[in-house]
Amino acid sequence: MSYKPDLGIPVYFDEFVKENKQAQFFFYPDNRIDPMYLSSIRPHILKQHFESFPNLKNEIICYHDSDILFRERLNEQVLSETDNWYFSDARNYVSSMYLKRFGNSFFENLCKTVAIDPVVVEKNENHSGGAQHIMKVLTATYWQNVEDDAEKIFTYIKEYNASLSPNSRQVQAWCADMWAVLWNAWKLDIQVRLHDELIFSWPKDHISNFYHCKIFHNSGVFVEDKNDYFCKLSFKNSSPYDVDFSTIKTDHCSIKFVEQIEKIARKQQKKSLKELTIIIAINNIDVNQQNRVVQYINYLYKHLLTEVHVIELGSWPTFNQNLIKDKCKYYYSSTHRTVDKHIKQRVKTKNFIYIDANILLPVENIIKTAEILCAREKSLTFPMNELLEMSIFQFNLFKDTLPKDIDRKKNHQTNDTLDYIECFAMAKKDFIITGGNNNEWHYYTEDGFNLERQIRCRYLGCHIEKVNLNAFKLFTNGKRNDSKKKNSAEKYLQICDRTTDNIKRKIAYADYSYNRPYRKKYDLVNLTIGINGVKANIDISSIQKSLIEEHVAINLVNLKSTIGQTYHENFISVIKKAKKNKLDYLILVSENINFENKENIGIFWKALKDMNYYGLQLLSVINEGGFTREKQLNEHLFWIDTMPESAVFVVHKSLFEKILRHTFETDKSLERNLRVLTDHVGVTSSFIGLPKMPHDLDEKNEMAYSDRLKNIAKVENKLAWISNNRIN
Repeated sequence: MSYKPDLGIPVYFDEFVKENKQAQFFFYPDNRIDPMYLSSIRPHILKQHFESFPNLKNEIICYHDSDILFRERLNEQVLSETDNWYFSDARNYVSSMYLKRFGNSFFENLCKTVAIDPVVVEKNENHSGGAQHIMKVLTATYWQNVEDDAEKIFTYIKEYNASLSPNSRQVQAWCADMWAVLWNAWKLDIQVRLHDELIFSWPKDHISNFYHCKIFHNSGVFVEDKNDYFCKLSFKNSSPYDVDFSTIKTDHCSIKFVEQIEKIARKQQKKSLKELTIIIAINNIDVNQQNRVVQYINYLYKHLLTEVHVIELGSWPTFNQNLIKDKCKYYYSSTHRTVDKHIKQRVKTKNFIYIDANILLPVENIIKTAEILCAREKSLTFPMNELLEMSIFQFNLFKDTLPKDIDRKKNHQTNDTLDYIECFAMAKKDFIITGGNNNEWHYYTEDGFNLERQIRCRYLGCHIEKVNLNAFKLFTNGKRNDSKKKNSAEKYLQICDRTTDNIKRKIAYADYSYNRPYRKKYDLVNLTIGINGVKANIDISSIQKSLIEEHVAINLVNLKSTIGQTYHENFISVIKKAKKNKLDYLILVSENINFENKENIGIFWKALKDMNYYGLQLLSVINEGGFTREKQLNEHLFWIDTMPESAVFVVHKSLFEKILRHTFETDKSLERNLRVLTDHVGVTSSFIGLPKMPHDLDEKNEMAYSDRLKNIAKVENKLAWISNNRIN
C-alpha cells in the first residue's frame, strides 16, 4: 500500500490493518516525480518491496488486479511445474493484432518507445496476456523497468489519442502497465503462456460464466451502467457498504461482487452510540421526498450502530415502511402529541436526537452531539450551526455512495420561506422536566432552531450547546402543515420576561405538554359530581380527598348510604338522590382504594370530561376484565363492548332515568344489571389505583386477593400496550 510522504500513513490504513489479521501489509511512500500515469504506482511500490525483500526472487508470485474475486482456489501445482510465466488471456486488448488496428506505424512507434522489437510482439501474438499473473524469479530491477515503460507507453498513447479526430476510436491508455509487464518479460526472454486456470469472468457476463471461471474480474462497468451492474467508479471517495443495490441484475456476474460487499457490510464495525436514539419525524411528504428520507436512513444504517425511530404524523399513513424494514422502527399517529408520548414511553436510551425529516444531519454532527450529551448533564444541544440548501447535484452524489464525509460547501440555491423544522438533542429526563414540545406556539428566525425551546430550557437550568458544523435541508416541504405555522415574536418576547417559576407553572398547566398532560382545568367547571360507597365500610371521605385536585374546579358531593339497605337498594337510592340533585356524574365505589400514581388522577378527570364528547354513559375505572372488544378513543380512553365488574365506575346523568325504570335482578351483580341498559361503555387507561386488601383476610382469601391484583394489572397492561402500538 502506498501513501504520500508529506502526509504519512493515513489513520484509516492502520484501522484497516488492525481489522484484517489474515494478511500481511506493507507501506511504501509514493516517491514518483510528476507521474502521468496513475497505475504506475503499482510497479513503483513493488520495486521498493522487492528491494526490501530480495529473497522474494526465489518465490513464485501471483500478481493480480485488486478488483477480483477468487471463486475457487487455483491449481498451484500445475502453475508451478515449469519456469513459464502464466497470464490470463487478454489478447482482445493487448495483442499486436489489437494495436495494429490503429495502424502499423502506431504499433511500431509504440514498440520503439520502450525498445522492444515489434517482431517479438508479433511472434507472441497468441501468448498476449495480463491482468492476473503467475511470475517467477522477479527482481526490483524488473519492476523499475515496468514503471518506466508504463509511463512512456501511457504518455505516447495519450498524445496519439489527442491527435485523433473527435469521433475516432481511441487506444485504451489504461492498459499501459499491462503492456509494460508483458513486454518486459519478453525482453528477458521469459516464456509467457496463457492458462485456463487464470481465465476470468466479467461483470456483464451471464451468471453461468461465473461458475466456469475460478476468477471474477470486476472491470468494464462505467457510470452509465451503475443501475444494472456494480460500478467501482462510483466509490472513489467512499465505501460501498450498506448502499442499496436492489437494481443490480441478478442474472449477471456483477451480482456476485455485490453479494461479497453485502457479506462484508454485515461484519463492518459501525460507530456505536448505545446511549442515543435518533427520532425522525415525517409529516405530509410526497414520493420524491420519501425516497430522500429513505436514502438518509440508509446512510445512518451504513455508518452508525444506534436506535433509529421514524414517526409519521398526519391524517393517514403514506410512508412505505417496507423501504426501511430492518433498518429502523416505524410508528404512525394522527395526533400531534405523539412525539412527546413516544419519547416518554418508547425511547429507552438516556439521550435522543430529534430530526425533522427534511433535515439531513451528517454522521459527524450526530457523533459530536452524542459526545456533548454524555459529557455534560442537563444540556440542550443543537447538532448544527447552520442549515444549508442541498442542490440536486449534491444529493445525487450523496445517494450514490452514502459517504460518511459529505461535501459541506454552500451552493447558490436560496429559500426564503420558513419550513418550521427543528433539530435538537437532549437527555430524555431533561426533555420531560422542561415540558416537552410546545404545540401551542414556537418561534423560528431560521429553520432548524426553535427559540421558544431554547429560552424555556435555559430558564430551567439547561446549558445550551451547539455543534459547529453545518447540516443540509434534505428537501423543501411544499406541503407544509399550516398547524405548524405558529411563529410569534410577541410570545417569544413575553417568555423572555418570565421568571423560572412562571415557566414551571406554565409547563404544569399547559395543554401542549404531554409530560404533564392533565395539569389544567378540563372544563370541569360548575359541575356537580356525586360519590358514594355502594357497599358497607367504604372510606368515602378518604377517597374523596384523594380525588380532589387543585386543577379540577368541581363540586364533589358525598351521597351517604342509608344503613341497612342492600347493595341494589342502596344503588337505586343513590341514583334517585343524584337525579333529584341534578348531578352530572355519579362515582360509585365498592372497595377502598390505594391511589398509587397521582398522574392517574389527572387521567381520570380528563376521561370524565371526554365521556360527554364520546357519548359514554358508563365508565369503568378499575376492573379485572370481562370485555372482549375494545376501541381506542383517545390516549387514555377506550370504548368496550360490555360493562365489567368494577371496583370504581362512573354513571353519566343520561342513564339515571333508565336505571330507575329498570327492574334489577338481585341475584346478579350491579354491573351485570347495567350491561343490558347501554352499549355506551368506556374504560380508562391507566387505572386510578388498586383495591386495598382488607385487614381480616385468611390465607386463602389473601391468595384470591393477590390473583385479583394480577388480573387488574393484566387488563391495565393490555390497554397500555394497545395505546403504545396502535395510536389513532
